Amino acid sequence: MRAGFLHPVRMNPASATLAADRPGERLDQFLARTHQGQSRSAVAAWIRAGRVSVNGGVAAKTGVKLSPGDRIVIDYPPPRPSHVEPEEGPLEILYQDEALAVLNKPSGLSVHPAGPRRTGTLVNRLLFHFKNHLSSLGGETRPGLVHRLDQETSGVLVVARTDAAHRALAAQFAARTVDKHYLAVVRGQFKVEKVKIEAPIGRHPRDRKKMGVMEGGRAAVTHVRVLAPLGHHSVVLARPLTGRTHQIRVHLAHAGHPVLGDTLYGYRPDAAVRRIVREAMARRRGAYLHAFALAFDHPAQPRRMSFTAPPPEDFRRLLAAFGVDADSLVESLLKTFNNLVKVQTRGEIA
Repeated sequence: MRAGFLHPVRMNPASATLAADRPGERLDQFLARTHQGQSRSAVAAWIRAGRVSVNGGVAAKTGVKLSPGDRIVIDYPPPRPSHVEPEEGPLEILYQDEALAVLNKPSGLSVHPAGPRRTGTLVNRLLFHFKNHLSSLGGETRPGLVHRLDQETSGVLVVARTDAAHRALAAQFAARTVDKHYLAVVRGQFKVEKVKIEAPIGRHPRDRKKMGVMEGGRAAVTHVRVLAPLGHHSVVLARPLTGRTHQIRVHLAHAGHPVLGDTLYGYRPDAAVRRIVREAMARRRGAYLHAFALAFDHPAQPRRMSFTAPPPEDFRRLLAAFGVDADSLVESLLKTFNNLVKVQTRGEIA
C-alpha cells in the first residue's frame, strides 16, 4: 500500500484495529475520515463511551493527536434497530455476492432518508430486497451505504452487505484507491483537453443546502478530461480523487463550467441552445451527471473489480440533440476505463 495512506491492520464485525497515517491528526478526525457514513459527532460518542483505545490505552479525549503508526482499536457499539421501513421497488443490480452489491441507481432517486422523509429512497428498496443482509455501520437510515450519489445523479454505486466489507471498502475510499469516473455535460468550452481542479470545499456560509470552494474547506481534487466539444457546451469525464459533498458539481461550477441542469450551482442556458436545454431539463430534474464507472478491491477476495453503467436514456437523448453518437462515446470510454483497470492490476502507475 502506498505511503501516507490508511493501513488497516485487523477488521472483524465487532471491532477494528487501524494504524494512524497522518502526523498530528485528531483522533475524532481520523475516525470520521476512515468511517464514511459516520458523522464526527457519532465517532466522538464512541470515544466518550470508552470504545476507542490508542496504543493500548483507552482514549480520554476526542482531540488526542496521533502519530503515524499509532495503533487505534475501535470496539463498535451494537447496531440500533432500523426505523426505516422496507419498500418494494426496482433495483438494477450489476453484481452481488455475500459481501457486497453493485447497483445502477436511476436519476431522481434519493439514496437515503433525511429529515422527516423516511420513504421513497434507495435504502427503503435495499431493505426490502436484502432484508437484514446489509452492513449496519451507516446507522439506521443508511444501512449498507459506503458512499453516496446525489439524488439527480445516476450510475454505479457499491453497497456493503456485511460490517467487515463496509470497513474494508470505507478504508479504500479514505485511501483514495477507489476509481470513480463520472460523465457530465457542462456549459462552455475548455481551453485544454485535461484539467486538474484542486480547491478546498466547505459548507456555504449562508445557504446550508450548498457547498462551495472556500478557504478553510476540506481538500478536494478532481481531474477533468474533455471528451467532445459541443459549441456552447462540452461533454467531459470527471475523476474525483476525494469524496466531498457535491464535489464535481462545485469544482466544475468554480471553473466556470456548471453542469447542465444544475441550477443550484449557477447553470443558465445560453440562448443559442435554449430549446435543447429546455427539453433536456424537462426530462431530468437536476444535473446531467452520471457515475459511469467504479473500480475497487474486493473486501474479502484478492482481486480488483470494475463496473460500468452506460448513460440512461435521458442522457443519451441529450447527447443526440447535440449531435454526439452516444454508442461510440460509450465504447471509447469503456476501452479507456478497461485499460486503466488493467494497468492498476499490474501494479503500474496509471
